[in-house]
Amino acid sequence: MYIDHQSMTTSKTVMRDVDPNITTFTVPFNRFAPFGYRKFVAVGNRATAVRLHDNRILLLNPVPLEPSIRAKLVALGGVHFITADLGHHLSVTDYIKAWPDAKTIGVPGLDDKRKDIYWHFICGDWRRGGPEDEYGFAQDMETVMFEGFITNAVAWYHKPSRTLIQSDLMMNLPCTEVSICACYA
Repeated sequence: MYIDHQSMTTSKTVMRDVDPNITTFTVPFNRFAPFGYRKFVAVGNRATAVRLHDNRILLLNPVPLEPSIRAKLVALGGVHFITADLGHHLSVTDYIKAWPDAKTIGVPGLDDKRKDIYWHFICGDWRRGGPEDEYGFAQDMETVMFEGFITNAVAWYHKPSRTLIQSDLMMNLPCTEVSICACYA
């Protein structure tokens, strides 16, 4: 069964306050399966909102902007940064429309793939630092981009909670709603 990501219902969205500063939004999502295994594989889709030290909200890999998600983000204080990789860019424009002053952070290739979006920062030129250096949240986050991975995925380490937030680097298989991976030193 194929689930259209644009027509999700709010009843399928799972929101979790994983930490006082981290909220996840999980929605169903099917991805094309290679090698003829099945037509589609349920992998799920998750966005993560992180409250930074100055109360700005960093949204990692947005999912379709449903009314329940929008209400939660408004309650958190809005969205100040929207990030995406090559696999998690489908809903970015809805968030830009809702929060037009938000800065967009992408990975190499998004500027060509999504010419309809102005990318304020493209990860990859580490001589100028990562987005955490560019936008003043290095005390909260540390980033690593995996350029060899098909989506140029970025892993985000939330320093205060010692939580590693990753997107496609680990698939959620079988597709069950789970919390993000917490890595403790």
